[in-house]
Formats: sequence, structure tokens, C-alpha cells
Amino acid sequence: MNSIFCFVCFYAIAHVHLVSGLSRPSTIVFENNGFTNVVIAIHESVGEDKALLDTLKNEMTKASKILHVATEQRAYFKEIKILLPSTWSNDASYQTPTTENLAFADVIVTDPIKGKRSLPQTRSYDGCGKQGIHVLLTKEFLTVPRKDPYFGNPAKFFIHAFAQFRWGVFQEYAEEGENVFYMSPSTGQPEAIRCTFGIRGLIQKTDAAHTICYSHLLADRNPQIHASIDEKTGLYESDCQWRPYPNHQRTKASIMDHQFIAELETFCKDDPSDYSTLHNYEAPSKHNRLCGHKSTWAVITETDDFRAGINPAKTLSDAQLTPTFIVMRATSRKRRAVVLTDPSFVNEIPQSRKIQQVLRQLQHELSTTDTELHFETGVGKQLQQTPHSIGNGAMLGERNLSQYNDVFGNRISEVLEKYRTVDDNDIHLVVITENVTGNFAHDLTDRKQNRLKVSFLSNSVTNIINDHHEAFAVHNMGEVHGHTLLDRLRHVLWIDPTNTVIVAQEEWELSDSEPVTGRVDIDRTLGNRVSFIFHFENDLPDIAITSPLDVVYGTGSSVYSADNDSKVIQFNFNFSEAGTWKYTMSQSSMTSEKIRVTIISEENVLNEDPVVLRKSVKFADDTNSSLLLHVDATQGLYPLLGFNVTAKIETPKGNIESLTLLDNGAGADISKDDGIYSRIYIAPKLSGSYHVTFIVTAISGTAVRREETVMVGNNEHNPLKKDVKKVSLDGNIQRQISGGTVFLDHSKECDVIHDFIAPSRITDLEAFTYILYRNTIVLKWTAPGDDHDHGRAAFYELFVGCGIKDVRRFLQYLSSGMYESRGDIARETFAADANGTESEMLLWKMKDPTKTCIFALRAFDEFGNGGQFSNIATAGSTSLWRK
Repeated sequence: MNSIFCFVCFYAIAHVHLVSGLSRPSTIVFENNGFTNVVIAIHESVGEDKALLDTLKNEMTKASKILHVATEQRAYFKEIKILLPSTWSNDASYQTPTTENLAFADVIVTDPIKGKRSLPQTRSYDGCGKQGIHVLLTKEFLTVPRKDPYFGNPAKFFIHAFAQFRWGVFQEYAEEGENVFYMSPSTGQPEAIRCTFGIRGLIQKTDAAHTICYSHLLADRNPQIHASIDEKTGLYESDCQWRPYPNHQRTKASIMDHQFIAELETFCKDDPSDYSTLHNYEAPSKHNRLCGHKSTWAVITETDDFRAGINPAKTLSDAQLTPTFIVMRATSRKRRAVVLTDPSFVNEIPQSRKIQQVLRQLQHELSTTDTELHFETGVGKQLQQTPHSIGNGAMLGERNLSQYNDVFGNRISEVLEKYRTVDDNDIHLVVITENVTGNFAHDLTDRKQNRLKVSFLSNSVTNIINDHHEAFAVHNMGEVHGHTLLDRLRHVLWIDPTNTVIVAQEEWELSDSEPVTGRVDIDRTLGNRVSFIFHFENDLPDIAITSPLDVVYGTGSSVYSADNDSKVIQFNFNFSEAGTWKYTMSQSSMTSEKIRVTIISEENVLNEDPVVLRKSVKFADDTNSSLLLHVDATQGLYPLLGFNVTAKIETPKGNIESLTLLDNGAGADISKDDGIYSRIYIAPKLSGSYHVTFIVTAISGTAVRREETVMVGNNEHNPLKKDVKKVSLDGNIQRQISGGTVFLDHSKECDVIHDFIAPSRITDLEAFTYILYRNTIVLKWTAPGDDHDHGRAAFYELFVGCGIKDVRRFLQYLSSGMYESRGDIARETFAADANGTESEMLLWKMKDPTKTCIFALRAFDEFGNGGQFSNIATAGSTSLWRK
């Protein structure tokens, strides 16, 4: 067992404060049916185009009206903020952003790739019913709407993407690489994946003649036609495509299906009396797999926006449905970061020199960014609780400083007076102090007049508040050793995206005079400069750097500098060479010497799209005993596959635990091969700070960039012409990013110990016939573990329903145990053979091969904790046994 916790009172044992800013914060406000503070940011890759701004407003106005209809008059866009890049010229009507920036935008508009059209996409990490990260659109989405894939209505396409972003509902059509058809229990024939069943269309081959694909049912009625059925699967042949009619449909749902169909205006629902919106429960769509086959509207109405009937339907005029647009232009002003260290705090820590090393290194790392880093001392030992405590979500202006004790407030005022100049640059004040106490409330609201953010970094806190979108934060520093403090300060200071990249961080120990050699890979997406920074403890070591072209740089080279007082050696190259760099370290003495190495570089934005890594760390469930970890790897608009992503978690005792993140579409990962690597970390029952660092590597030839584009067609009614290819990445890639800190406080003990973590839900169950095994169905899935996807489950519970026409009744049986309808349901159990994240397979013998069967299963651990039921899978082909 990996996790043992208190059973009787586990809901109360953990007093936990999560660093909320580690994942993408939600700033949208939804009340009285209206969405406000929706931020749409135009990327700097988009050239200045005032007509684009007008088009964006027009399309968002249309989208507001479409949203109002789709949600049964329960939602619309009331206020939209449009953030222009600083490269665009200014206008008197433009406002200056306060907390709005590209990193936290809800919608991002980028420049397209020439000759191709990229599909709008929503980046989602957490699955069904959870908000995503952002919606990514291309400029052409707005400027050339009459081409594929928008079919003249980008506003409706946007609502399709926004629904996934806001409410965690997903596509109800087959995604690229998935089976387009499935065996339907209700018809006994292969059907196209769609919602609703009433969507009509043609099934045609991909040949030039668009030959019709016929089922066995139609072929039996007409001997002059031949069935296009694969005898191995019972489904249509692989060159058959589903092409729904773009108009003249008799159904109104679903916008999460092929939203270009003119009549689709709402979401699928559960009302059996309205066939035009009735959800297709049996289709193996992504939405059904991830959301337990609930209708999209059922998922939406269970979110906080509509739960318990809030925001009921409201009739509004077109004028009321027109959003208020606030246009902002990003500024190019510099940001001053001022680090104040408490002298008593520094003096009490034996490793105080390490703090100075860290600050000097950060000053070097930030030297080419828009942030100036300054150091100050003289803060009092402790921030005292004040009558009006300060909290996350508020600006700290000078007129609020009287709330602090005199020593602290006066020192803050001195710093502000020193660094706030006439250019009105932003100031980020970071206080490294011994302790922070007090309950911080949300009661300061003066944001616009004061551009000051305050962060506290303490080794002992009772509350952790961290929201990079707001103006006040408290971070736990943990132990001051290794690269931990450096990572945590980076996380505090690097709020806005910078082109500085942490390539690698290593720790070495020299035990004698023998040299030690390390290696690091610099890929061609990096450029401009490379720096090697070495921190040592005792005597000055001998270090030499060898470039990929075998040029050796030693202590006498111009790129070398050493500071024996702060124990730092730097090699600063104003260029980069793609390939493997080597660094060799040695010492003359025989004593032990610890050396910490950091290699940093910059993105080569002029020549190539950079490799972008976004991270997310949050609680996996309400038990607060596990963390949900994500790393999103992209280059340009495209996901990066085949990367090795490892989370290094430092526990309160200083131990380092490693966990591999996966992009396999199972367990914590909601989609396979989308460049989002995910895993659940189960924390031990240990109070204190957990610091997360992600190590990302890729091997040349095995890592690929998945380019999915849509070719431009001349006929707007042509089907989508997707061009999907995997481009191998040239050269090895290394990166390291900080995931931040989580504080867990398991301060109470319980008398009864029990494991309460169940295996994860199976979301990729497949069922198919196999010609070599007559009357046999093959079930395949990714195995869950004992705790989530860790370890091995004890056994599986399988339910099989054959001859069932109404899949909804089968789903109701899984939740209630009661079934009153046609068909038979059988239950079986069998032992688990595979560990979590491995493939599992079962051969199931059919009793009646003429019937279509439905399958669902779930896993149990040895304590009897059962996971949720999997997605359902269907199989059973009359074509296989018809002769």
C-alpha cells in the first residue's frame, strides 16, 4: 500500500492550504446571467489591424446571442476585455491593464500558419465539469469565416470552444485517430458517432467519386449493392467517412457536435420527449467517455454557474445581449522587483550565504528581461496581525500601510519612495522573513492607482496565499538547501512570461581530486546566450566548459567570472551552439565539495517557435491527500509528443520523490497524444511544505510535434480536410520548471487506520470482435492502480448487457442496481493482472453472437474501495457470424 490514512475522521485530519496560483486562476465573473471580466488577448505575433478589432467585437456580440439561446436564456456575455499587444500603436480610448495579461487570458488570438488553417482549440487539464486553461484562436478564424472549418459562423464555433473551456464538456464527434463508427445496441448496426441520433448525413468513401458505404442491412435488401463492412470489426471499412448534412436537419443539438450544421443551436439534453435534443448515450464520443455518458446540458447545469437553479432563464433584448467592450493595450514599462531580507532571519540560518547566492543568480537571470531586481534589508522580525488584515485579491497602496506595525510600515514606505519613480513602473516587493502570522482577508480594493504587488516568503507560515493574478501572496520557503530556494524565488518573481529558460539544474559532490563531468543539451530553439552558474561551498574549484564544436573555455577565458565571497562561478556566453555541452569540475584538495550547477538560456524567437511548457499543480480530490500534476508541452500551436516528464517532489523531510507524468489518455490524463502530461501524486501523511519541480527531456528522433491543420478549400460545404502529421524534433531537448509549493498540515491523529483511496476511473475501455476467436469479444483498457493509478488493483467488476435497446437503462442500472427492461445483464469479477498505467485485456465469450452487447467495468482495491464505472463499450457484429 502506498497510502495509509485515518479512516474514521479523514475528512478533518488535514488543515491544508493550496497554492492556488500554481494552476491557471479563473478571473471570469458570472452573476445575474452575465459573464464579465472575460479577457481576450491578441498575441504579439498578430500585426496591427484595427479592422480585426472591429471584427472581434462583432463576432463576440453574435456569440453572446448564440450563448443565450444555447443555455435556454441563462447566460450571455455582459463584459469583454480585449488586450492588445504593446506592439500596436496607442489610442486615447485604450485603457491600461491592471492585472490583465497574456498569460492569464481566457481567449488568445494568434497568427496562422501560411497556407494552412489551424482548428481553434481549448486546452483542458482537469476533465469533465472543470474549467480549462484557455481558448486558442487564429486570426483567420475571424477574418476569413467563409472557409473550412468554420462554414461562415465563427461565433457558433467559438461557443463550442467556450463551452469546453468554461464547463468542461467535450466533443461529441470522433476526434482525429479515433473510430468514426461504433456498433449501436439500439439499431444493431454500425452508426456514426454523433449527438443527437437525429443528425442525418452520408457515409461515403474517400475516393474521387465519393462512393456510398452501405451496411449489411441495406445490402441484403438490394443484391446489386455491396456492403462496405469490415468483417473483422463489424464496422464500416476504414476508408468510409461520416459527412453530416450542413443544413436541412430536424434536430437542434448539439453545439458540441458538428456545430457548423445550421440547425444546431443548443446542447444535448435528457428529455426523452424531445427527440431533437435527446442525448445519444451510447456513442463512444470523448464527452461520453470523460463524463460518464451524461448529456452536455446535464454536466453544464451541475457546474457552479447553474447548480441548484441559480441564474434562471431571463429574457433579454438584443441590446442587452450586446457586450460592453473594454479595450486595453499592454504596456512596455519595466517591472522592478525588490527583495527585502529580514536581517535576523538571515543571520539565524547557517546557510545564509546560499540566500545571497540565489539572489545574485536571479539578478543575472533577469538581466535580459523587463524586470529589474534590487536587494534591500532591514525588515522587522515578524509581521504583526493588524485590525484590517491584508489578503489575496487586493492592492496594497501607500495609504494602507498604517495597518502595519510602525517598523514594518516605515520600511515599506522607504522602499516605495526609493524605487517608485516618475515613470510609474510596476513594483513587486518580495519579503524574506522569519514568520508571517495573521488571517489575511480580502478587504483592500484599490488596484488601479497602485501598481504594487507584495509577496512574503517565509519558512514558517500558517496560511499560504498565492494568486499571481492578484496583488498579495504568501509563500512557504521550506528548507534552504539545494535548488529549492532558487526554484521558489523564481516562482514568485517570474509571474509574466519571459524568454529565459532553465535548461537544467544539477547537484554534484567532489570527494577527491578526480574530475567530474556533466552534460547538457542545448537545442536550436534556444539562442542568444547560454550561462553556466556554479555554486560551491569551500575552495574555488577548477571548471572548464566544452562547446558542441569542442572549443574549451577555462578560467582564463573572457566568458569566465568568479566571486569567492559569494562562492559563485559563471560562464556567460553571448551565443549558443545546438548540441551537447560538457562541463568538467575538479579540485586540488581531497575534501568533499558540493557544487550546484544551473544552466540557463533564452528562446530563439526569431528563428523558431519556442518550446513552451505550462505547469499546473492542484489537489486531485476533496480528501486533500493527493496532487494533480500537469505539464503542457507545445511548440507554436502544436502539441509535443514523446517527451519524458518527471516530477521531483521534495517532502518536508527533504526527501526527493520522483513521479513520471504520462500522455496516455488514462487515469489523470484526459486525452492521449495532446501534449498534456498528467499524473496524480499521493502525498505521505506528513505535515509541511511539498515543493514540485518538473524535469522535461526529449530524445532526438523519438519526440515529435503533432501538426494538425485544416487545408483551405474552395467549397464551403466540403468536409473538413485535416492534415495531421508528426514531425520529428531535431536534437535533444532539456528543460526544468518549478511547480511551486503546497503546504499540508496533518496535525491530528486518528485511532483507526484505513486506506480510502480508490482506483482511478477507466476512460478508454474498448470492445471489438476478433476473427481468430469465434464468438469472442476482446476488451482492452489502460489499467488503474490500487490508489488512483499507482500500484495494482485487486480485481475488476464487469457488467455485460446483451440485447439491450435502451442504453440509458443500462447506465441507470450501474448507478442504482435496478433494471426493468428488455435484455439481460450479467456480472462477473476477475483478478487484475496489470499495474497502473499498463495495458489490460480480457477475452469475453459471447453466449448469443446475434446480439450486440454493452460493457462497463470498474476496479477495486483489497480494502474494497471501488473506482467509478468506466465508459461503456459496445460490440457484437452480425456480419461476423452471418454465414
